[in-house]
Amino acid sequence: MPDRAQPVPYRAATLGALALALIGVVGAGVWALRSLSAPPAPAIGATSMSGADALLTADAAVDAARRYIESQQPGPAEAILRRAIERIPSNQQLHFLLGEALLSQGRPAEAYDEYDRAILIGPDHPEYRHAAATIAAGLGRLSDAELHYRAAQSMEPANPKYPLYLAQVQRKGGMIDEARASLVVATRLDPDLAIGWGSLAAIAIDEGRLSVASGYLDKAIALEPERTEWRLLRARILRRQNQPQEAATALLALPQGVRESDKSVILELALCYGLLSRPKDAAALYTGAVAKFPDDPEMSYQAALWLERAGEAEQSRTYAALAAGQGHEGAKRLAASGGGG
Repeated sequence: MPDRAQPVPYRAATLGALALALIGVVGAGVWALRSLSAPPAPAIGATSMSGADALLTADAAVDAARRYIESQQPGPAEAILRRAIERIPSNQQLHFLLGEALLSQGRPAEAYDEYDRAILIGPDHPEYRHAAATIAAGLGRLSDAELHYRAAQSMEPANPKYPLYLAQVQRKGGMIDEARASLVVATRLDPDLAIGWGSLAAIAIDEGRLSVASGYLDKAIALEPERTEWRLLRARILRRQNQPQEAATALLALPQGVRESDKSVILELALCYGLLSRPKDAAALYTGAVAKFPDDPEMSYQAALWLERAGEAEQSRTYAALAAGQGHEGAKRLAASGGGG
């Protein structure tokens, strides 16, 4: 769950949405910490501690830090935990909770290091690996994420979550065959895993195996008939089968709010309109999108392109200039060439 957003390719937009559905809840590995109860303990600053005192102090630090984090004060939590770790560096709980405090402050790279240290301290657990992998994936450290997801899978081979997440990381890294294999494992473990079937369908579409993709997608739709991503994949299959009207009809059946605010839907519907020789309708989609996404230069650039194709030269230049002013390189070239003139 890379694919970087490009002006036209659909694959990035759609699979990006699938990946976000999978890689989202960072910090899941600290679930065990939240079940701990910390008894009253001496102050953290005590100058000498026996083994029992050290344990009590670690529990007190965990309890105090957790309360700060839950009250949305991660800074004091970090200070408490770092002080405790200086005295008790081999306490796994302290490192995990410090990672959570760092995540709460928008410092995922430092948080990942703390999760990694905690895992090395032990004991190991698949959820700890899952949390570390999720953070690593968000940082773009795909090799680290793959390592942790594989470790989680080996510790709990009957859980479909780990091969599912592993597949998204593998796909982001261009390991398509490996991703497909992981998705097959996940869907065998849980045949009701709609996101697994949908991801298999998306891979098959990218490979041009449209009939295979349709079979996978049928399973995803049967499980989640209202999901927008599956409607998008169905439309893409239809468009590539030279059925743009049917593809557009499928998308137009979506709620108006989705059609006007989902960039992937806008993109796919515009492509269908292009194949139907309706550039004005495609241009209208993007001019509407500019109003909803005024800070996204890609929307203005696409509006300029479709307006140019529709013969609206003056409007095209206006939108090209808008996108160029926001730093869009393609729009700068379009504006420099006279855009639509």
